[in-house]
Amino acid sequence: MTTHETLRRAFRLLIIASILTTGGAVLYENEYVNSGIRTSGEIMAFKRKAYSSAQGDAIEMEIRYTVNKEQKIFYSSRNVIEQIMATYKPGDTVPVVYNPDRYPEAKIGNLQHLYQITLIFIILWLVFCIGLIIAWRRNLAENDN
Repeated sequence: MTTHETLRRAFRLLIIASILTTGGAVLYENEYVNSGIRTSGEIMAFKRKAYSSAQGDAIEMEIRYTVNKEQKIFYSSRNVIEQIMATYKPGDTVPVVYNPDRYPEAKIGNLQHLYQITLIFIILWLVFCIGLIIAWRRNLAENDN
């Protein structure tokens, strides 16, 4: 078996593993969304959460929502999009999806919070496909010469 054939096999296995992983992420996150209860909550404050010194600090949103006249609080990390665009501020009302058995694991009910893992895989796939297209076009240009 040549090196070229070995690379092609490894490449195929990588694509299959990536498709299965992305599909698993979609199923996992979709299960949470479908089994969750929807309500609305309010962003109370941004709190600084210390991580290791190598990572620095992170800012989490403290979000309060009400279930059966009882106040519940959960914390949600601000993702890159929110930090760049300043999407939320204290006092904003946000959609909340929660599981009645696990209140602290509630999530903000929008695309970037509910499907975070899936979105990461899709972005990686897009980068991968762009790289493939560039390599394919270069290969075509070299073969034409």
